[in-house]
Amino acid sequence: MTDNHQAIPYAYLIPLPTETFSRSIRLNPGVSTIGRSQSNTIYLSHGSASRNHARISLIDGQYVLSDLKSQNGTYVNKKRIKNISLKHNDQIVLGDRSFLFSLKDPEHDEPDLIYISSEDTVSLQKDGIQLPDMIERKAENAAQTFLDPNKGRKKISAKKTVEAHSRLLLLYQLSDKLRYIKKADEILSMGIDLIFGAFPSAERGVAMLRSSTKDPLEAHIVKYRHKKPRGDAIPVSQTIINKVIKEKLALVSRDALEDSRFESGSSIVVHNLTSIICVPLISGKRVIGVLHLDTSQILDAFTQNDLEFAAAVANEMAITIDNSRLQQEAVQNERMAAIGLTITNVAHNIKNLQHINKGVEELMSMHLSDIADEKIQETWQLLRNYLKQIKNLSDNMLNFTRVHPVKLELIDINSMVLKYRDFFKQKLTGKGNKLVVDIDPNLTKWMMDESGLKRALHNLVVNAYDAVKEKDNGRITLSTFIDPQNHLNIGVSDNGCGIEPDRVNNVFQLFFTTKGTKGSGLGLPMVQRFVESLGGTITVKSKVDEGTTFNLNFPWIEGN
Repeated sequence: MTDNHQAIPYAYLIPLPTETFSRSIRLNPGVSTIGRSQSNTIYLSHGSASRNHARISLIDGQYVLSDLKSQNGTYVNKKRIKNISLKHNDQIVLGDRSFLFSLKDPEHDEPDLIYISSEDTVSLQKDGIQLPDMIERKAENAAQTFLDPNKGRKKISAKKTVEAHSRLLLLYQLSDKLRYIKKADEILSMGIDLIFGAFPSAERGVAMLRSSTKDPLEAHIVKYRHKKPRGDAIPVSQTIINKVIKEKLALVSRDALEDSRFESGSSIVVHNLTSIICVPLISGKRVIGVLHLDTSQILDAFTQNDLEFAAAVANEMAITIDNSRLQQEAVQNERMAAIGLTITNVAHNIKNLQHINKGVEELMSMHLSDIADEKIQETWQLLRNYLKQIKNLSDNMLNFTRVHPVKLELIDINSMVLKYRDFFKQKLTGKGNKLVVDIDPNLTKWMMDESGLKRALHNLVVNAYDAVKEKDNGRITLSTFIDPQNHLNIGVSDNGCGIEPDRVNNVFQLFFTTKGTKGSGLGLPMVQRFVESLGGTITVKSKVDEGTTFNLNFPWIEGN
């Protein structure tokens, strides 16, 4: 007799990041509840999870994830959901906990390709050991040779011709897909996916970007063909990276098979026995990033043909990323102009109403002062607080649209920070919180708009206080130092609540706030505009429950 029942599809939740010691969780057939209450099937101890956060149900052979009206929401692949059918390799975020949904047993099956975006995955190496050499080519020429495989070659085999045409088709497909992608990380992920598919021997890859030629490279996407070993970091040669960026070169480890096209190519020494490809991401005349690949499969090492394909893919990614940035800047500029005009009109109307409200408020306070009703007094005080918030919001709106003239003068930055230390301490500390100053004693005077810097620091310190005020032994640190590029750096750090990873990149957006109704979403955009008006940059790093650091970086202005 035939058994018509289908096998029950087991599924697993794999805690992320995958290198943690947490084991995968098997989802039993039926219903699995998830939350902070210990009565749930899956218990999450972190406070960011609701008591009854979500539910996973097996319905008609399909696992369905449902949010149970949780406070912080349930996300699948970075999108907030209410109900969704799960697919293999979906990424689930519940509060501050992340999981990978898998239909394979991670304890027995070969792990899938893994993406990691972490500074700890790349180790910049200083070279000094003589090992195999590398062949270099101008990146533009390498990419062009791939697009025209017969150019400059005496003869090309039928096998190489088929391979070249196959890869050219892949590149066309990538170009078509990238037209609809706007985020840099998605563009990089798609490009590395393509390369790993074309290079079966590729074991590790890292794509690095920088915002400008003055900024350092940052690892955005790191990919492993196999599961990342705990504590492993990809060694990347500092000499190679510098050469690729400065000279716009595409580099590949020299293969045992010689290629006449590279007979005149020069070579440099590298530090390990792996086969390496390193190509720049060039847009126009600027290098905006670097793509680095390696493999330990020396018998299937990278070839010059692989280098040309990687250079062509890098070129496609660079153009797409740069075009996306330009489009975003254009949209942002138009949006800011329209918003500025709207804000000015709205703020002035609110100001006019406030003049009327002020008289009414004073008259009401005078009449209510004789009424000994605690409930009425509490309600009236609440209304006055709301009126004050409206006034502060309109003041901030007008301040944002107002063009503050930049007045540059040589000032002692350390003295200014120390001068306002006592002011900040009196206004902002409490419950054992501390304001600490860590200044560079060798810092010289700097050309600066003092009033603008005061406003910027005030905004940042107030934000830091809001982050630590509910915490015992909170700590706010003001720091100054000069970096190797001879830039002035002023930091404001706290050990407060931190900002969620999916929100930290939005803090400089107009009207975005993490304070709910207590924030206007104008403070940080004003700080950013001030810093950029002096040719500087502002960056933020944050971890939930550990704290946040804002760093203001000012270049040495000509004429100092």
